[in-house]
Parts: sequence; structure tokens; C-alpha cells
Amino acid sequence: MNDKISLYLSGLIDVENLDLTYNWRNEAIEYFKHYDVKIYNPLRNKMLDKKPIFDFNEIVDRDIYDLQKSDIILVNFIVDEKIKKIAFGTPMEIALAYWLRKPIIFVSNDENVRRHYWVQRMSTKIFKEINQAMAYIVQNYIILEGENLCINVENKSCQEKQ
Repeated sequence: MNDKISLYLSGLIDVENLDLTYNWRNEAIEYFKHYDVKIYNPLRNKMLDKKPIFDFNEIVDRDIYDLQKSDIILVNFIVDEKIKKIAFGTPMEIALAYWLRKPIIFVSNDENVRRHYWVQRMSTKIFKEINQAMAYIVQNYIILEGENLCINVENKSCQEKQ
């Protein structure tokens, strides 16, 4: 493997939909652990089901700091009828990452979102499924030429497959 790549997990944070907030991030953390990727998860040390321990300025400042340190941004822009809030944070993170010249790997289950001209312009690559995006990141940013290429979308490590 090359030097440790860092990845920021951008996407919905909704205290009323914790499954949509946590599940894909946990899946990404597990998947990239096999490739020694440093993960910047904006949910770390935040207990969304309890009283906040950070104020809004601390949250935004830490997210900006993490974005600056990250090599790649993985955005999961979930559209679901259960979501009642407007996601301002994710578009802000995309804009900041774009201006920082970070590769933005964008995922959305909604075709209208994927086809939006701002999403098209600011994204390095756009996917419908999170597993496709994770495999793309490994193939294009983590595995160096000549290394054993082992990409899977079933969240199994290369060692398990060999």
C-alpha cells in the first residue's frame, strides 16, 4: 500500500433518522479498514441521541479542519421520505472540498440529485450505490500500479478472498 490515504465521510446527519445517519458510515469504516485508510467521521464523539457536548461553532470548525486534512471526500447524499430536514451541511462540505481541490466521490440514490448541474460540476465521480463508490476509491486512489488489485463490493477483505 501507499502512504495512508485519508477519507472524509460527508452526508446526512439527522437525529430523527439515526439508521440513515450511521449505517453507511459504519459500512465505509469497516470496508476501508482493510486498506489502512484514515477515516474522518464527522460523527465521532457526537452522541446524537443525547444532549450535545459541542456547540455549533465547534462542530463546524472541526468538520472544516477534518476536510482540510482529508485526501478524498466521500459524499452520500441520501434522499428518503423519512428525512424532514434540509441538509445544509453536506452541500457546504462539498463546496469547501471543491475549493480545496479535493476529489469528491458523490453518491445519491436519487437520479435528480445525481443529474443536478452543481453536483455534476463539483463531483469527481458520481455513483448510485455506496459500494460502487468505495470500490472506485480503492481502485483509483489506494491501490498502486503493479499491486495486487483486489476490489470487492461485498465488504470482504482481500485477505479473505485469496
